[in-house]
Amino acid sequence: MENHWILFIAFSNLLVGAKCECALSNWTLSMRRQGYSDCKQGKNYSYIQGIARGERASDSKDGLELIRYAQCCPAPLMWREEKTVTVSGDWKSNLDRDHHWALCPDGYFLQGLYRSASSSGRLSNLDAGRCAKPAGHPTYYGPCYEENTNCCFDAAGLCKCRRYYFLIGIYRGDCDRLHCLDKLKCCMMSENHELTY
Repeated sequence: MENHWILFIAFSNLLVGAKCECALSNWTLSMRRQGYSDCKQGKNYSYIQGIARGERASDSKDGLELIRYAQCCPAPLMWREEKTVTVSGDWKSNLDRDHHWALCPDGYFLQGLYRSASSSGRLSNLDAGRCAKPAGHPTYYGPCYEENTNCCFDAAGLCKCRRYYFLIGIYRGDCDRLHCLDKLKCCMMSENHELTY
């Protein structure tokens, strides 16, 4: 069953690939150990638009190891030639409690997630976000919204932002397991360049 939705996602990306150039980044191994899982393809990084989880076995702990892929998309054309500014969003305590957001700084978008060394693989083990923006992008966003993933993360599949939106943060609901990743904060990049004097 899990392979069916992976093939569907890959086929969907092929159909729209010429326009959006999004790709799936395999996080199956990287989410099982300490370190970053990110949207790096070759030498270039792109931005997270969605996260796909796998089926939970009956004995599974429903942890981070069930994150299989990230849907990664490049910046809009107007931003692609700009250098990227990257910061680490410190989330060490953000996801330790229920009903709390872990967000990138204003104007930054997620390119990756950092998992701590704990063997439990809970949401609270997401200690940082790799947050980035084109150098000239302002410290504010275009339109934003919250994508409700309350049911989406209960089963295998891709939970994602709308087209042209990128992930800037995640919301922990009322538990520390993967199915309690209840919301994604999604924003478009601004069409304004930051003025520098």
